Amino acid sequence: MEATRNLAKFLVFAAIFALTFFVPFSSASVAAAGVGMIPFGGRIQVANYCTCSFNWGIRIGPPRGGNFIYQPGASQLFSWYKIFTPGAWTVGIASGGAACMQVRGNYCAADEQVPGGPVIIMVGTSL
Repeated sequence: MEATRNLAKFLVFAAIFALTFFVPFSSASVAAAGVGMIPFGGRIQVANYCTCSFNWGIRIGPPRGGNFIYQPGASQLFSWYKIFTPGAWTVGIASGGAACMQVRGNYCAADEQVPGGPVIIMVGTSL
């Protein structure tokens, strides 16, 4: 009887240990906990297409805003897909940095409204 109780205790301990240390994390949880990740959230104020750098400069207002770059193909967009609509609420994480370059005559220059900022890794929007 004592051996059965000890075996049961060991199996419970082993199951808790395995679930704690060996369950793979999703890419979202790893990215959210990553070093250098910048959380943001607020209403979109400006969304400009960057004609030279082929990305979007997004200015996000409070409570945790700033200038960010949406890079098609690199940034993951979740529902409701309103990243280009001023007034929509956003929440997401960003990292690194990029510029929003516009065509100015025969050359490219930084955009005056959204000059650049961290690249959006993942973002969700409201309706």
